[in-house]
Amino acid sequence: MVVLGIPAMTREERDDFIAAGLLHAVVISGQNIALLFFFSFSLLYWFFSRSEYLLLHWPLQRILVFLSSAILFFFYFFSGGEIPILRASLMAFSSLIALSSSRPQNGLYALSVATALILNFIPSSALDPSFQLSFISVLGLCLTRFFISDIQKNPWKMIFFSTLICTIVTAPIVIYYFHRFSL
Repeated sequence: MVVLGIPAMTREERDDFIAAGLLHAVVISGQNIALLFFFSFSLLYWFFSRSEYLLLHWPLQRILVFLSSAILFFFYFFSGGEIPILRASLMAFSSLIALSSSRPQNGLYALSVATALILNFIPSSALDPSFQLSFISVLGLCLTRFFISDIQKNPWKMIFFSTLICTIVTAPIVIYYFHRFSL
């Protein structure tokens, strides 16, 4: 884990987290990007919707998309520029574009855009375990969303099944690269 180019934990601490199967709890992930995206968009919407002039004379939705995108990409560079953060930022950005053009948001389309852009500009990332784990977990969530739509009504079931799905779909990659499997 890197903050402003400085390692935030020693190699021994990192190995301890890996051995305990808890490294995912301390690294920045797509969830952080999603929280930042929703928080910044909501806060900016609340702030800008207080101005009658802005609401009447400016395309507020496009302003929010631009500012939220700027916050996401600033965070991407601030956090060290890892592939999973790039994937999540690109997915959020494609959702913002869909929102600003009054199109429905679709996780599979957003994932496809992020995959195409990353592999086009950084083809070596296809061999990176973080790329593989990030993309396969999101793909698993996107594909199973259609089959378990009734679970989405209960947040506790949603959390449980999302965790279970990510664990199942990433297990082969985790076992291959790290020679261990933890629940």
